[in-house]
Amino acid sequence: MINTLNILLLEDCVEDTCLIRNHLRNSMKSPFQLIHFRKPEEVSTYLACHRQDVDIVLMDVSPFKQQDGEAMHREFEEIAPDLPMIVIGPHNYDMALSYVAGGAEDYISFVHMAQSSQLLRNKIEFALKRHRILSNAIRKARHDLAEKQQIISWLSGSYSVENNGY
Repeated sequence: MINTLNILLLEDCVEDTCLIRNHLRNSMKSPFQLIHFRKPEEVSTYLACHRQDVDIVLMDVSPFKQQDGEAMHREFEEIAPDLPMIVIGPHNYDMALSYVAGGAEDYISFVHMAQSSQLLRNKIEFALKRHRILSNAIRKARHDLAEKQQIISWLSGSYSVENNGY
C-alpha cells in the first residue's frame, strides 16, 4: 500500500507555489498532496485542527523580516512540535543556520532549488528520515528513563504494589 505524503506549504507567491509544485511533481517518488496556504495565520489555524493530516511543512520566509519569520517558525513549533519543517528563503547562510538552530529540519534557498528539482525532494526525504530517527531515539530514551526511575524507586524502598494498581 502506497501512502500519500501530505506536504503543507506556506507560500504567498503564486509563481513560487507553481515552481515548488512542479519540482515536487517532477521529482517525488511517491504520491503527495500539497496543502497550500498563503498566510501564516491560515497555517496556524489548520495545524491546530488538522495536525494529524500533515507529514511535513515547507515554509517560505522570504516575504518576512527575519525576526518575523523566526517568530512564525516558533509559533508553528508550539502548535505542532512533532512536525518536521523545512524553511525556504533567500540564499543566506546565517539565516539558514539560525532557522536550523531554532528547530527547522532543514533550509533551502530558492537559488539552489531552482537548479534542481531533486534537491527539494532530497531535502524532504532526508528531513522525514532524520525526524523519524530522532523521534524514535527520544521515545526510547524516555522509556529507558522511566524504567530506571522505577528501579531506583524499588531500590529505595518507596515502591509498593498498591501504588501500581496490582
